[in-house]
Amino acid sequence: MKINQNEFFIGATGAAALVHSTWTLGTLMSGQQPQASISVEFFGWLIPALLLAFALDVGQVATSHQIRTLGLTPHRAVTFGVFCLATYYLQWAYMVHHVPNIALANGVRAEWSSGVGILRDFCIWIIPALMPLATLLYTLSGQTGQAQTIVTDIPEPIEITVPEPISGLLEAETVGDDPIEEFKSFLDQKHFGSIALDLEPGNRANTPRMRKSKALIDTEK
Repeated sequence: MKINQNEFFIGATGAAALVHSTWTLGTLMSGQQPQASISVEFFGWLIPALLLAFALDVGQVATSHQIRTLGLTPHRAVTFGVFCLATYYLQWAYMVHHVPNIALANGVRAEWSSGVGILRDFCIWIIPALMPLATLLYTLSGQTGQAQTIVTDIPEPIEITVPEPISGLLEAETVGDDPIEEFKSFLDQKHFGSIALDLEPGNRANTPRMRKSKALIDTEK
């Protein structure tokens, strides 16, 4: 998978969630975090949780990249939704364990204290949703869809063969030679030698057409 600079935003949110997701997964699967040290116990708690949290982040980045470049499909929507929900839950579990009791400042009016306190308590639901929500909005705002891919059928070219003209006749017109001689040569090439003999200068008067014409002239006389 090739990630360009437009996917750095998704990678940044995934990296931000990596620490909290690692703690939540390690605690849920292996108990409370041992003291950070170079020990088999600590790395045995850390490495499985870190790899699983990293796989979730990579899957979210990859799915976001596919949606932005290839378009949103039902399968990609379900996959991306699962990754977003997983990120939300892991962040929520981390926060409900670490959130402090935030006291209201003296500047908050007494008649507003109850409403402000409710909004403050909503932070455990709102803040964990910020990262997956930002990732979701960023992904959907830039998805191109498949409608931009236009395929047109280009017909194959049709080959038209133009027959060559009779070379003998064209040469007679262009070169300026005797048309009878050129036509006789053409007939010789086409194996019509008997007709070509009638076109000889000495035989032109003996052709059937010429003999018939001579007979008609004699009769009129």
